[in-house]
Amino acid sequence: TEARSGVRTGVAMWRKAYPAIQCRFCHDPSVREALDDIYEAPRAGAGDASIASVRARQAGHSPRIEEMKYGLLLIANPIATMTEQAQFRNVTIDWHRMLRFASSCIEHAVDAAVEQRRQKEEQRARQRRWDRIRRIAIDATMTQLYGVEARLRAIQRPALEAMVAQVPQVLAIMRTGGGKSLLFMSPVAATPDDGVTVVVVPTISLRQDFQERCDREHIPSVEWNGKRPLCHAGILIVESESAVTKAFGRFIDEKRTMQHLDWIVIDECQVILESHADWRPEVLKLC
Repeated sequence: TEARSGVRTGVAMWRKAYPAIQCRFCHDPSVREALDDIYEAPRAGAGDASIASVRARQAGHSPRIEEMKYGLLLIANPIATMTEQAQFRNVTIDWHRMLRFASSCIEHAVDAAVEQRRQKEEQRARQRRWDRIRRIAIDATMTQLYGVEARLRAIQRPALEAMVAQVPQVLAIMRTGGGKSLLFMSPVAATPDDGVTVVVVPTISLRQDFQERCDREHIPSVEWNGKRPLCHAGILIVESESAVTKAFGRFIDEKRTMQHLDWIVIDECQVILESHADWRPEVLKLC
């Protein structure tokens, strides 16, 4: 939080900031009302006009007393009513949707109108990001990375223009050391805080080489490790065998759901053609 916002946030501050954040960005009006009931004092004169509330008051008690005393299941929570528990659950699910947890995005569990608004907001956010990518000044980025005398080679410019134009599949064939990595490093250098570019490499030495080059060019990058959480980085470097694991597949699904996945780059893709059932069979799953 401090790294992204510049403000150190402690537990006490977060307890106040969290409901304000969710109220601001939640898509479901009923969740906003539930947050007001949970975190704010009841409004003066505000009353529940539902049939259940009127029936409870007619019997001489509040709806909460009715739920806590009459027809209470033995396994029920002795502190919160069923209605309150349902409210807590709805608030939690809405928060998980905001964080794009996969379990909260199951279609049958999401109200159609809420899901439609969420999808429209995601599409607008993705469109804004790609608008920024399309406005990238390629030559200026080259100068920033490699100096004033840097120039694009013959095949680099059309390949970069195709990537920025969102062409679904781009194949760039260049010699070793011909500048293939520039094709994905320059867009990330120009928009470091937007999405993530996944770079699949066939060997450990290439992975380490890419990491060193990104560090040298001050491009945020990180190596894939399925055993620990990843910090945000513009480039994620992963080895071929790790790229076909279930853990990495879940990570890719999460980034797709959040509209944060920009490109998947397969470096030295001829390795796939050289693989077979007896030599690096897992690499064949990249096809």
